[in-house]
Amino acid sequence: MTKNEIKFIRSLQQKKNRQAHNLFVVEGAKNVLEVLKSNWKVKSLFVTPEFEEEITDFLKTEYIDIHPIVSKQASLQQAGTFKTNNSVLAVVKIPEQNLEAIFKDGSGLILA
Repeated sequence: MTKNEIKFIRSLQQKKNRQAHNLFVVEGAKNVLEVLKSNWKVKSLFVTPEFEEEITDFLKTEYIDIHPIVSKQASLQQAGTFKTNNSVLAVVKIPEQNLEAIFKDGSGLILA
């Protein structure tokens, strides 16, 4: 993981940067696995060498075409906000919200 990647990931902690790049960060093994199981688009996946084998097997069994980038634990700790459980970090595209689909069948309700 380069210094620029660390800076970029840390910048996504601010709302204006998340909105500008249309990306957000997911940390922790359980959370990242949930994102990988969803239909959300993962832009980057950073893993520690220890977690690489586990995540690679998962990606193969789920037929997900994402190539994890192996990084040092210290780099992931710098980039993320977690003190523990920082073996994996994903940069994910914010899913688009389709309001037409919500109101199409007349059952959509939005509270303001």
